[in-house]
Amino acid sequence: MKISKYIHSCILWEEGEIKILFDPGLFSFMEGKVRPEDFSGLSAVIITHTHKDHVDIAALQTILERNNAAVLCNADVAHVLGVEGISAEILEDEVRSVGTVSVRAIFAEHENLIVEKPHNTAFLVNSSFLHPGDSLSSALYAHSGVKVLALPITAPWADQTRIAAFAEAMKPQIVVPIHDGYVKDFFRDGQYENYKNYFSEHEIIFQPLKEPGEFVELR
Repeated sequence: MKISKYIHSCILWEEGEIKILFDPGLFSFMEGKVRPEDFSGLSAVIITHTHKDHVDIAALQTILERNNAAVLCNADVAHVLGVEGISAEILEDEVRSVGTVSVRAIFAEHENLIVEKPHNTAFLVNSSFLHPGDSLSSALYAHSGVKVLALPITAPWADQTRIAAFAEAMKPQIVVPIHDGYVKDFFRDGQYENYKNYFSEHEIIFQPLKEPGEFVELR
């Protein structure tokens, strides 16, 4: 299993010939550090919810032009994509196969905002990698012990103590930090150091992927 990060919450999951791209959002592409053309051979693109930092419509269209990839998402996302002429397969609270890989969709409520919240879906791949979107929901505790947790570490809807408590409850072997594409590098690096020190006391490996395309590979 190879996990690469492309800024903010955009994650590329790979195993064998299967490649699944999660949440190619605006923050990943707006500075030109990552291009939609960088992605090839994708099996599927998964979108957790409709916020633009998780789905950049123009970038997604370019990605799909270059890849024979299915788009998996909840009905809320599928509606937004459909308006833009993008076909998607609705996946909600069920399991679907992408080649030889199992993908489980889990309703996980978006964290509280001062505006209306979108429908958020977390996705579990091969029971070993969890991308929660913008959720720290206790509904995900049923999947505690997951090998790798993509963990939102900065957000207007959460603080460090709540984020840390969620990760502890999930009991992953490894945390890959996400949802940090809108903060300055010096602040992000300080947050990384704080989380690394904290999680080391709880026998959780904190694995930052700072540069676009940086990855961690696990057996």
